[in-house]
Amino acid sequence: MQSTTRIFEVVADFPKPVDVVAVIAFLAVALVVIQLMSQRKRAAEALQKALRELDSKVQQLARANDELRGEIGERQRAEEALQKAQAELAHVSA
Repeated sequence: MQSTTRIFEVVADFPKPVDVVAVIAFLAVALVVIQLMSQRKRAAEALQKALRELDSKVQQLARANDELRGEIGERQRAEEALQKAQAELAHVSA
């Protein structure tokens, strides 16, 4: 009788099937959460890289824009000087 009671105590200590299913479900959900967190981290890193690249391009374009504005100013001044010289030449020639 003693050994039968001991067997029932050992069997009673085994996890119930519902507990095993709950642990498996928990582990599955935990793996999915870990995978989603990993994907989110990679996406955030990719976004940061794209933002840095975009910022670099914006700075390049701003510098190019400044250079073009300078060239426009130089050309306008040259155009004005040319028109002035042509007017003086026309005045002298007349």
